[in-house]
Amino acid sequence: MLIAMKGVMLMLAVMLLHGCASYKQQTEPARQALLVQDWAQAEQALVRDLDGQRREKILLNLELGMLRHLAGDYQASHALFEQAKADAELAQTTSLTEELRVLMTSPRQRMYRPQTFERLFIEYIQTLNFLALSEAAATSDEQRQALIDARVMARQMEVQLNDLAAQVLDFQAAAEQRETPFYRLLAILRLLNGDLFDRSDYVLRDNAWLRYVTGMVYEQRGEWSPARVAYQQAAQLYEQGYSAQMGLNEQAAQQAWFDTLRMMKRLGQSDWPSLAEQKLSTKQQALLQAWQTDWVELVQVVHQGWIPQRGEMNAMLIVNHRTQNMEVYPIILAAGDEGLAQSIWFYLMYTDKGLARLALNIYQDGLRGIVRGAIGSKTLFLGPIWPQVQAVGLDRAAQTPLRVTIPYYDLLAWPQPVQPNLMLNEQALSAVMMDAPAVQAVYAQLLAANEDFYAALARAMIKRLGVQAVTQDNVWLRLIGDVATSATEAAETRNWQTLPAYIHLHRQWAEPGQVSWVDKQGQQQQRNLAPGERVWLPVTRQ
Repeated sequence: MLIAMKGVMLMLAVMLLHGCASYKQQTEPARQALLVQDWAQAEQALVRDLDGQRREKILLNLELGMLRHLAGDYQASHALFEQAKADAELAQTTSLTEELRVLMTSPRQRMYRPQTFERLFIEYIQTLNFLALSEAAATSDEQRQALIDARVMARQMEVQLNDLAAQVLDFQAAAEQRETPFYRLLAILRLLNGDLFDRSDYVLRDNAWLRYVTGMVYEQRGEWSPARVAYQQAAQLYEQGYSAQMGLNEQAAQQAWFDTLRMMKRLGQSDWPSLAEQKLSTKQQALLQAWQTDWVELVQVVHQGWIPQRGEMNAMLIVNHRTQNMEVYPIILAAGDEGLAQSIWFYLMYTDKGLARLALNIYQDGLRGIVRGAIGSKTLFLGPIWPQVQAVGLDRAAQTPLRVTIPYYDLLAWPQPVQPNLMLNEQALSAVMMDAPAVQAVYAQLLAANEDFYAALARAMIKRLGVQAVTQDNVWLRLIGDVATSATEAAETRNWQTLPAYIHLHRQWAEPGQVSWVDKQGQQQQRNLAPGERVWLPVTRQ
């Protein structure tokens, strides 16, 4: 007995040490360095605090790749991203040992695999790397090679986007689906059930901005027809639903149409004036009419803010034998806005809402059912499968409260975009917001919310059953085992933190000659630009 007690105490100590810090806390020093744009300090903190050998190896290379990009070390950035992609490819093979470790601890024990939207941005940053190298090239051969490399990255980005688009309905098909009688009936049923939104609205179907970037690469290489196709794909995506999905205004679509029409004009296609009347503002039409192929151009991409961090919150579950339900309640321990943000997330994602849920709660549990719904709980109805629940022991596992941990986003601290300006020939010019990775991050979590929730429930149940099997009727050993397994529970809150929250674009044209602008250090720059010359300014962080 004494040996068993010592063993459990040792396990308890190990588990408590393992689960003492969240990923957000783990990377807080790096986050603080990012906020003041100290790339070297951020890199040191990430190398020190992340597991660069196994669990966070891929994630660490993504972070370092972005930091080297921001520091202007573009070749090193490219190499780090290539390593991250190679490791991510290998990580697709699931290890049974790893999955067992996750089952008995938490998803933080699994090697990090980039989310779909993160995977798309790898080639995007690599493309920007080579565009920057082409601008800084000392010889025409170096410039040519950098543009070839940029095209390779852009083409890889297109392949990724095409693969994504092949897996889901496009915006137009999804819009047509919403008009069918079956879909309308489902919408009514969702309202009765209290679902506040249709999750299919938040599926990532394509990325208009990345399509647009491929167009810029083709144009830079003088491939006018492929550039026109890419720009038009982007314009149509923005119009069909991407702008609405990402919270962008009509300027993003108009920018993409403007560049589509420029390519049409350059190619001598006669129908560009009539299409311009349909797609462009009066000011843009006038600029397009005046635009000549020998005009010079300044291009600047502005990355603004940092992608939000995922937090983790706790919930308590218990099986109600009388009603044959599993009831889940949020555990809100944080004070102030953080606690409120956790309550909001749990309500939006999980809480029982709607007339149908209210009626069922009242039918099953009377006034207690009303109270349970009012305080924000989730009920899983086990009645139809109660014999199976008893057969596997789930009714015993959650007979006393059981803690689970789930990821969430603090919607109250959401980063807000700010309009950046570019000074060209001493004139302030506004930018166009073209994409919102921050929105893509929260959508990805929204779509994964139920899966994360049920996986957390399953892990908690299996841990509890394991403790019961080992400790049997010894109350104290069971208590210690429950505490130890609870200490190992953690939500998957890792994400690529150096991605920007928002992406803006400046594209400004002028007649050939002396052109001046203010660089990202605030210094005045001047250059005599030859006809048709394009200047790629380094990506600006704001």
